[in-house]
Amino acid sequence: MAVPVSTELGCKNCHGGSWSRDGVIGVSARTASDVLRKHDRRHKTTLMARAESGSPVSCQSCHADPLTDAPGKPELLSLSAAMHGFHANYLSGLNGAEACNACHATGTDSYTASFRGAHSRQPGESCARCHGTMEDHALSLLQAEKDKPKADKLMRHLRPRLVSAVEDINPRAPWSSLPDCLACHVEFERPESVKVTAFNQWAENDDLYQNRVDEAGLMCQACHGSAHAEHPAINPFNSGLDSLQPMRYQGNRRPIGAGGNCAVCHREEMDAELHHPNMLK
Repeated sequence: MAVPVSTELGCKNCHGGSWSRDGVIGVSARTASDVLRKHDRRHKTTLMARAESGSPVSCQSCHADPLTDAPGKPELLSLSAAMHGFHANYLSGLNGAEACNACHATGTDSYTASFRGAHSRQPGESCARCHGTMEDHALSLLQAEKDKPKADKLMRHLRPRLVSAVEDINPRAPWSSLPDCLACHVEFERPESVKVTAFNQWAENDDLYQNRVDEAGLMCQACHGSAHAEHPAINPFNSGLDSLQPMRYQGNRRPIGAGGNCAVCHREEMDAELHHPNMLK
């Protein structure tokens, strides 16, 4: 199964320097040094000196990160809230996913194409369709930590774009509260229009796409592929690389069993929507 992640982080776009590997990926020493120096200047830390002495400090040692089970320091913002909250103040006002593409490998001109699944080729689709604009995304994270000292400062000049007021944004925790697929795919149907959004409708625990199972107990990812690389995904290094599983079992790149092709798994003819409603349409 494809895992669409990479080290193509665009820190250099603002912090100077260049890519560290082959001119296409990686954070260079010059870029990283500028990041550390700016953090030291703003927060009275000694990150640059410690890095130069051979004892670099991990961001997660201070900022909590549920993805790595790092507890961080309870009085500080989580890594996701701090990063998005701070940078949203410099990247606000951009259209769609422009702000996302400045840092992440989600743009059409990215080298590793972390956003390359079925959604990436649909009209009107972008990171913002599910995660909100940079302002919305940052505010959803900061809302969950608004009692921490730095949260108010970062939120002060941000204005939501997909809802009327900050108070209308449902707070969420990074990685454990994510956009709900069924917010757009109501009853597992196609979205009603290109204007529907999953922003502000969060899934948690067993309802997360990565954890969700269908009515037969089969994981959604088993047939549809991983998030951001849903079948049929197009890998920039080999167009069929992310579709090896469906190609092997059914000879096409669509989600496994799509188009009523139940025979890919079932020996008997199936006429019931066993896995989820509307699957036979």
